[in-house]
Amino acid sequence: SFCKASAHKTLYIIELNTMESKNEEGDPGKAGQPAEEVPQPQTRRPDKEEGLSKRAVALHTGYVGTSFKGSSVNRSLGEGATIEQVLEDAIFKANLVLETNYQSFSRMHWSRASRTDKGVHSLGTVMGLRMLIDESGYLNGTDKEGGAMADRINAHLPPEISVFAVQKVNKKFDARAMCTGRTYEYYLPAFLLGMKCDGSEGDAERLAAFRAALQLYVGFHPFHNFTKRRAHEREVNDNKSYKKQRKGESASGRKGGAQAQAGAKGEAVASATGAAETHVAVLGAGEQNAGGQCAGGAQEAGAEEQKAGGETGVAGAAAAPGTVPEDWGP
Repeated sequence: SFCKASAHKTLYIIELNTMESKNEEGDPGKAGQPAEEVPQPQTRRPDKEEGLSKRAVALHTGYVGTSFKGSSVNRSLGEGATIEQVLEDAIFKANLVLETNYQSFSRMHWSRASRTDKGVHSLGTVMGLRMLIDESGYLNGTDKEGGAMADRINAHLPPEISVFAVQKVNKKFDARAMCTGRTYEYYLPAFLLGMKCDGSEGDAERLAAFRAALQLYVGFHPFHNFTKRRAHEREVNDNKSYKKQRKGESASGRKGGAQAQAGAKGEAVASATGAAETHVAVLGAGEQNAGGQCAGGAQEAGAEEQKAGGETGVAGAAAAPGTVPEDWGP
C-alpha cells in the first residue's frame, strides 16, 4: 500500500510539473496564463456553522399536546404529527444538526425520559441527543443552562412547544435510564362523579369519597394488573411452549422405548413359541417311534406265545399297532 500511495503521489507531481512547463512554454489557448490552482480540501462541512461543536445535551421541554398525536416520533403519521418531529425540524432549521443526521434518531442518539399520548400536555419532559452547540457560554460560565441555544431553537417552534434549557451532559447520557422519577396529573370531569358543581353537601360528600378512594393507590403496590402484559404473557407462553415441547419429546422417547421393549418381548415370545413347537414336534416323533417299537414287540410276543401255544389275543389287544398306552405319559 505504501508503494501504491507513493506512485500516485509521484504521478500527481509529474502532472503538475508538466502543466506548469506547458504554460511557461506557451500552451495554445493558455499562453501567458498562470498554472491552474489545485482545489484545497475543505476542513469544514458547508452545512456546519463555524464555532459550533457536536456535544451531548439534554433538552428541557414543555408542550400543549392538544393538536399533536403524541410525543414520540412516528414517520407514518406525516411531518409535524408528533412533538419530537416538530422539535427535530426546529433543531435542523436552527442549523444545529447536520443534514446527514437529519431524520435519523439513531445517529443523533435521541432519547426521552417519558412519552405522552395524543392530546396530553407536559411541563417538563427531558430529551437527550447530540447536536451542534456554541460552547462559549458553557465554558465561561455565562450561560450554563444553555438559554441562548434554547432561544435559537424556540425561534423555529410553534407557540405550543417550548425549550426551557439546553444542558451539556456526558456522552453516556440516556434520558430514560437516568430519570429518577415521573409525576403525572390527571384531570377528571366532575360530571363523571355525578357532581352538580353547585356547592351542595352532596357534591362535597362525593368529592370526599373519591379522594378517600384515591388514597388507596398511594404507595408501593403491585400495579401490573393495570398495565399491558403482552411482554410478560409472551414470555410465559414461550416457557409453556418450551415445556410442552420437552414433554412431547420425553413422551415420544418413552413411547419409542416401550415399543422397542414390546418388540423385543414379541421376538422372545415368538422364539419361545417356535422352540415349543419344535419340542412338541420332536415329542410327536418320539411317540411314533415308541408306538412302532411297542407294536413290533407285541407282535413278536404274540408270535412267541403262538409258538408256545399261549393266548395271543390278549397280548395283541394290549398293544394295538400305532397306539401308545396311557400310562406312558405325553
